[in-house]
Amino acid sequence: MGSPQRPVGGGAGGGRARRRGRTLLGSRPPLWARPLGKELHDLLANAPEEGLADELVREEHSVRLRRTALRLHGAHGRARLLAEAGGPVAPPEPSVSVVLCTRRPEMVGFALRQVARQRGVDVEVVLALHGFAVDAPGVAAAIAEYRRGGRSLLVWEPPGDLVFGSVLNGAIARASGTLVAKMDDDDWYGPDHLSDLVLARRYSGAELVGCAAEFHHLEHLGLTVRRLVPSEVFAQHVTGASILTDRTTLEEVGGFRPLRVDEDAGLLDDVRDAGGSTYRIHGLGCVIRRRGTGHTWSETSGYFLREPLRQWRGWRPSALLESSPEDAPAPTTETTTPDSPTAGSDR
Repeated sequence: MGSPQRPVGGGAGGGRARRRGRTLLGSRPPLWARPLGKELHDLLANAPEEGLADELVREEHSVRLRRTALRLHGAHGRARLLAEAGGPVAPPEPSVSVVLCTRRPEMVGFALRQVARQRGVDVEVVLALHGFAVDAPGVAAAIAEYRRGGRSLLVWEPPGDLVFGSVLNGAIARASGTLVAKMDDDDWYGPDHLSDLVLARRYSGAELVGCAAEFHHLEHLGLTVRRLVPSEVFAQHVTGASILTDRTTLEEVGGFRPLRVDEDAGLLDDVRDAGGSTYRIHGLGCVIRRRGTGHTWSETSGYFLREPLRQWRGWRPSALLESSPEDAPAPTTETTTPDSPTAGSDR
């Protein structure tokens, strides 16, 4: 693979500082900070100082700051501003094809709503109905609702006996975007999920980017768990529900392996073996749904409850998810199991 494009300005050390920067508090921003622009200046001026004693609130504020700073003042943002002022033409914004593969007709509407709420990116969806057709109950209506806003969506009906890795590759072959993102049909995504990944790919130079598997909702227990996963780092693993890469990388490694399970891990291994890098961003804009059964990841609930960074009763995503009441999970009265004696505590 070719050498990744590293962040410009400040050298490698400066790039690391920007990627791993944390919020610093002081008095109101000085007058010389106004050229940063109103959006960033207002974020600096309106930091919720009392709330920042909470580590999660502090991290959410930090993400908002660095997202805005990099979008406005990174190399790409500056090139866009120069072009608007009559300078050289700025590089075009990439288009993103979301491959959305599902075996569950009842999840199509939910999954499409997660894509529909994305902002700051040009998105098309390739929807693979794996083993069922558009005439399954509720599917046609969900597709029509998604398209109502003029959004681009292509539907493909692969046979049910096709392994999942091959379904993903078939969906990618039908996509037209310069970047390809994988989203799962049952997980929750914040509106900046895709734009954060596109931004991270730009400032990290990595061939593949994804989120930390940080927030999990244990649906059968009625618990939300936050696990400690290092973020804004080059890493060997990202959650498979958040993979974003480019078409060239996929072509060079042969796409996903034709497997029923572990196709995500196989792609990560293949990218690394080909000399590519993987970058992991924060996990605040994605919540992984865990049911009691039916997962390819075989860990029990006890795995997620073992020394969590924090856990809450009920539905408690990060504020960056901007959770929609329509898609919040139904409450449950069951909150403990034999392997989770501390379920429901806030740590």
